[in-house]
This record gives sequence, structure tokens and C-alpha cells, in this order.
Amino acid sequence: MTLSRYIWIFLIALILFSCEAIMPEPDPDFIPIPKDVQDFVSEEQLPDDQEVRGDYFSEDPYLLLFSVPYGPAMDCPSGCFYSVAGGIKTERQIGWALSEDYPGGVLSIENRYSIDEYETVLFDTSIYNNIRESKWGEGWYWCILRYLAVDADTPSHVLEYIALSLYNYISPSMTIDLLSNPKIGSEPTVLCIMSANPLASQQGSQSSIRDSLSAYGINCSDY
Repeated sequence: MTLSRYIWIFLIALILFSCEAIMPEPDPDFIPIPKDVQDFVSEEQLPDDQEVRGDYFSEDPYLLLFSVPYGPAMDCPSGCFYSVAGGIKTERQIGWALSEDYPGGVLSIENRYSIDEYETVLFDTSIYNNIRESKWGEGWYWCILRYLAVDADTPSHVLEYIALSLYNYISPSMTIDLLSNPKIGSEPTVLCIMSANPLASQQGSQSSIRDSLSAYGINCSDY
């Protein structure tokens, strides 16, 4: 296995286990959870898991975002909170996509949602704002974008969308994710969008973007 492959696996694991999403406690109005999702969560054998909650649902295209609090209650004098695992179900598969795992290292990376060239739902940028505007959508919105940012199978139009999203949101980690994508050298438009970002200095990314443009011989005046 090459060094770049190790780095790519590390980045995927880092996002899976540390994505910062603010996830509330179960709500009485949560979306009913299909049995296959219930079975998927049960097979993970999360410690002290609670009820699985649906955070967002779409019939066409089919998309269910779900989460489950687990582990011991923490910081109860200030209002208890728990570790939370979040997953994605589409017509093709079920898998984990994010975790606020305070004990550390509970979720199986083998059971993560696997993005490949056959993905359809998560490559549909029209659905992103629907997710963001849903009841618990802000955290899910940014976590899904980070999840897509590092994957070599994410298409150009989605990477461009993510780069443009950084014009209104300061996220050095998202910038690093994009620059770490294995195919970023073949995405000159994405790099040039990042280079023109007026918030690039606040993203802490100007020198890294310049280095990438130079390394890949990209002149933004050509795009």
C-alpha cells in the first residue's frame, strides 16, 4: 500500500470519527426508522445505545439520515449529553458517516458509507440545501460536504460546490480536505475557486493553494 493510500485512509477515518455535528437528543416527532437500519445499528453493538432517530428523509431520491446517542451521560450538572453516531441510508446501501465519539474508537470504519462512482443521491447538489434547512440539518450539511471533499470518486461539480461553500464559511479543515483529495491535481477549476476565495487568508490556506497550483502547473487565468 502506497503512502498516499495510507494518508487517504487516515483522512477518511479522521472525518468519520471526529466530524463536528451538533446533534440533539431524540425528539418525539422523529422519522420512523426502517427495520434494516435498526438491524444495522444493532449489529454495531454501540455501548448503552438509545433510540435511533431519523434526522432527514427524502423519498425521491431516497435518502434517510439517522443518528443514535450512546455511551454514558456526560456533564450532567450542565445538561447531559452523549456520544452520537450518524449514518446514511440510500437505495444502494447503509453506512456510518459521522461520529461524536467521546470515549473514542467505537465505530467500525468497515461499516462506513462507501462513496463510489455509482453514487447518485449524495452527488445531487440540489438536495444539500434541503438537508441544511431540515430540523437538525446544519451539522449534517457540513459533515456530508467534508465526507465528500476527500473522496476521489466525488465528481467535479460537487467539489466545485464545496469550494464555493467556503466563500461563506470559514473551515480550515474543509480546505485541507479538498487539497488532500487524490484527484485535486486534475481539478483546476476547484483550485482556482479556492484561490479566488476572499476568505482564503482566514481559512489559513493561501500558501497551500498556491503550492498546489504551482505543483500542478495550473494558471487560473486560463480558467
